[in-house]
Amino acid sequence: MLRVKPSNISEEDYLQGELTSDVKHELIGGSVFAMAGASANHERICLNISRKFGDHLNGSPCEPFGSDMKVKTGSNYFYPDVIVACNFDESQPYFTETPIIIVEVVSKTTRKTDETANSTHKCNTQQIIGIKSRHFTKYLPRCFVV
Repeated sequence: MLRVKPSNISEEDYLQGELTSDVKHELIGGSVFAMAGASANHERICLNISRKFGDHLNGSPCEPFGSDMKVKTGSNYFYPDVIVACNFDESQPYFTETPIIIVEVVSKTTRKTDETANSTHKCNTQQIIGIKSRHFTKYLPRCFVV
């Protein structure tokens, strides 16, 4: 990730900027980082996971969201690849603080960052799925968000 804004930007300024930006950013420790694009394989994996969750959760109060939904943990905001949230709070339509599942699809170059960054968010399950290695890691009961 590339830092694009100086440290100590407010949450309000970050959220306002995300509404009009052509590029997604994450807010980590007061700094704003630009998000890189994803490969075709990455997108295939994410869409398949989201579709399977959607099929399984049909008729329940839970629903999957893709990588355009932010997760807030403390004063940090992240874009996981796939999340599942139940009884989504529509008063905050651009992020959730209560995902029950977070999925990160990682590549060889992003695995270390994705597995070590900000391990403070609590949810029921986080899945880490490697693109080429077919590696699958499940973290319970804590998860982290990148």
